[in-house]
Amino acid sequence: MLDELTLLAGVDGQPVGIGLDGCGLPTYALPLAAAARAYAALADPGAAGLDDERARAVERIVGAMTAEPAMVAGPGRFTTRLMEVTGGRVLGKEGAEGFYAAAVRGPVALGLALKIADGSEACRDGVVIELLRQLGALSGGEFAELREFHTHPHHPQLERRAGRADRAGPRARGGLGWSVRQLAVARPRRWRSWRRWPPAAARR
Repeated sequence: MLDELTLLAGVDGQPVGIGLDGCGLPTYALPLAAAARAYAALADPGAAGLDDERARAVERIVGAMTAEPAMVAGPGRFTTRLMEVTGGRVLGKEGAEGFYAAAVRGPVALGLALKIADGSEACRDGVVIELLRQLGALSGGEFAELREFHTHPHHPQLERRAGRADRAGPRARGGLGWSVRQLAVARPRRWRSWRRWPPAAARR
């Protein structure tokens, strides 16, 4: 499994940390750029240079996840709704401590990975939606169907509205906000085009 992951992520021969997630399954420590490359390979395995056998395996995995999105995240959850609303064109998966990655399939295939600075999940879904919107990966209708995850009010125990979680507020840089620690976007063709956000000078 590790060998296949390092191939998809483009980190062959490099040391990869291994731990266990909450389900007891192995989890691997990768740079965000490497995670984005792996998801770009899910988006277009042929363009990523995978051989026919691996490309067929990737297509089978992606097909299974997008055919039954509720089995990936649970009914009504953001990841499930994202795959349902986009008809499986966008495959997403949340991770621990504010991590999220997605594969956008289609004519302009790409993979993305991001990490919320404080590890919070409260704004992660909205950041993902905003990023996909800015990349042109969501139609207006799809964005409207996912709007409930983009911005929503906070209701404390007194059941009165106390505020609003806004993922693209006036302090946002690049339209995404300061809560994003780092973002990587990768195209599948030879890994030559990927970028991080925010720029190096703005990272803290």
